Amino acid sequence: MRVYQKLDEETIMIDGVKYQKIEEPKPQTLLEIILDWWDQDWTGDSKTTCEQLVNMIESEWLPNDDPHDGEEFQLGWNACLEYLRKKLK
Repeated sequence: MRVYQKLDEETIMIDGVKYQKIEEPKPQTLLEIILDWWDQDWTGDSKTTCEQLVNMIESEWLPNDDPHDGEEFQLGWNACLEYLRKKLK
């Protein structure tokens, strides 16, 4: 029989072992990428070009392609990502 004890909102104890809730970091939003770019440009820290901004969006915001293992939806997913990448350039 397992013994569960709630210590606080973030921590429980199961059979004498403490477990703490961990949240995955939220992915950076497109708005945050653009705001970072905007802030860097206006503070004079660096002069990021529009091309560099597009590259940042492509590398940091767009997800990676799914490896194709025979599923039709993966072909559509990868085609959609390729379409977005072409539209960025």
